[in-house]
Amino acid sequence: MKRRFIEAYISWNWKTQNSIILKEASELIRVIKKLGYSGFSLIYKITSFNEKIPSYLFKQIKEIGEVEKVEFITRAEIAISSVSLTKRILRRVRRRFELISMTPVNREQMVFACRDGRIDIVTILPMRIIRLYKGDFKNIREEGKVIELLVSPFRDLSLRELASALYNYSKLIDELIKKEIKLIVSTGAERAEEIPDPYSKAAFLEVLGVKTDEALNATSTNIAEIVERNRKKLCGKMPVRGVEVLGDIDT
Repeated sequence: MKRRFIEAYISWNWKTQNSIILKEASELIRVIKKLGYSGFSLIYKITSFNEKIPSYLFKQIKEIGEVEKVEFITRAEIAISSVSLTKRILRRVRRRFELISMTPVNREQMVFACRDGRIDIVTILPMRIIRLYKGDFKNIREEGKVIELLVSPFRDLSLRELASALYNYSKLIDELIKKEIKLIVSTGAERAEEIPDPYSKAAFLEVLGVKTDEALNATSTNIAEIVERNRKKLCGKMPVRGVEVLGDIDT
């Protein structure tokens, strides 16, 4: 079966004019299609409870992607320091996005991100690795989450910082493999020209000790499975964990 490669983390400016957003999205879609991707996510960062979510833009970008046969996956990154406020925000936005992620900056956030079932992706930066413990690994496995590693933080590092960052990711990957935790590798790019092809991202993981098949899964299958599962939940076909309703759902 042919792999469906997905670029799950592209930073995006949603604060400009709608016409500019759609034009840039169209250009981006053409670029990632040429690179061999079947799908992508533009990060929508949520920084307050009253964040206005541009669902109409999501719909238009999805339509542009359908024309090019490239799948647009809606993804929110919860960027709130308060765990209690994050819980309130999740109740409000969970059903409005196909993916929800967090990039924990302290131990409290890491515990929450690993435990809460509404968080799909826990993003870890190479220069800010927060230790994971036995209970965290257990929660990640039980909730079907993935750990996400980003390529973009390496771009502006000095040689000394680069060596340290690569070592940090290598140690983390060793632990994830031992604990049977699925991982994904994403770009974190801000511009289309910064996005590598999926095989280059897989090669990056191989350098850090990941086997070829697992490295390719980290650019495709591991994230595609979560998207498929969440879409079933959103349309009511998976009302309870592990239970799928077959056939059409009356609306």
